[in-house]
Amino acid sequence: MIMASICLIIVFAICLYTDMSSYKIKNIVTFPTAAAAFIVALFLYPVGSVLLYAAILFSIGFLGWLLRFWKAGDVKLILATGLLGIYVVGDIFLVTPVFYYTVFLGFHFIIGNFLGLKAYKFSIKTYLLSFKTRVNETFGRFPGTITIMLSFVATIICVPLLMNQGGW
Repeated sequence: MIMASICLIIVFAICLYTDMSSYKIKNIVTFPTAAAAFIVALFLYPVGSVLLYAAILFSIGFLGWLLRFWKAGDVKLILATGLLGIYVVGDIFLVTPVFYYTVFLGFHFIIGNFLGLKAYKFSIKTYLLSFKTRVNETFGRFPGTITIMLSFVATIICVPLLMNQGGW
């Protein structure tokens, strides 16, 4: 658990730096992290559970990428940190990937709308009337790594609490 936490801090720090400086989350960070976490998980947990967990994590991310909710780097970072999160949480809860992406989508939506409102000087009427925007209009740049970190922290705190209380 301690090694996984240290790895997560390093991965998030590197990705945050590269995302803020070049607007990219580098594959050189996410792929080896995801591969190592996946391989080690295959030895520590039931193979079927690990495969299903990784498949759910990847398929939700891929679907979001296809629908252009987020970029490919976000999917790879969530995959890497989601697989490392198994060791922090201490067990494989199949609800975790769904919860992780739901929280991420929520943060993504809230921050995106905040930036949109900010661009229209917090005039809700003007902002709502602006939904017919040009194709590549942007309101501001906010690194996806920050929303992923917030989502990860919320997930590793909430899912074990929910699972231990028998709510799911």
